[in-house]
Amino acid sequence: MRAIGYRIVSATTEFADVCACKKTGDSGLMNFAKISLLMAGIATAFTLFACQTHRLTPSEGYVNVTGGRVWYRIVGSGSRTPLLVVNGGPGNSSHYVKPLSALADERPVIFYDQLGCGRSDRPDDTTLWRTERFVEEVAQIRKALGLEEVHLYGHSWGTMLAVDYMLTKPKGIKSLILASPALSIRDGFRMRITCWLPYRIRSRKLSGRAKGKRRQTLLSTRVP
Repeated sequence: MRAIGYRIVSATTEFADVCACKKTGDSGLMNFAKISLLMAGIATAFTLFACQTHRLTPSEGYVNVTGGRVWYRIVGSGSRTPLLVVNGGPGNSSHYVKPLSALADERPVIFYDQLGCGRSDRPDDTTLWRTERFVEEVAQIRKALGLEEVHLYGHSWGTMLAVDYMLTKPKGIKSLILASPALSIRDGFRMRITCWLPYRIRSRKLSGRAKGKRRQTLLSTRVP
């Protein structure tokens, strides 16, 4: 909008120059001012057109990604930088992060169901279920929706995808938001398994007082 404002001010100034030239009878300077005014008007029109064509509006639909189609929804149409939400899972839809739509009063908020979940396609090809493909999916959604600049929000499993995506050094990421980070699944599941154990066994395991086969059994618990 700063560029648009500058162009309009320039055009107004050059219009005043044209009027002044008419009064003084300087035809050469008047022609130059007319050309400058015309160029400023064309530049303003192109700038306005570009802003209108890239501005997101509330909508929903499908984006083609590797392996199938992914459903998305855009909420809000504010002028501030859009927020792209990568939900948790894997295997979950974006329904539970819907409260983030409260931020749509200032900016577009984009939700999507990862491939195999929610309203997206559910292919039978098991080779698609790789972290790398889910990371690629984020890039493909950005490209399809024209998200040149975004705030990237990841929750749980979505934080893994967001961080791995950032490692590809994408352009246009204004900020990275990690909610309930799950950056180490191995450690996370090990802690969860420990919490499921009976209190006496859990306390003995954590304090290192368990003995014999029971201790060996507990310590051999590993997440593949």
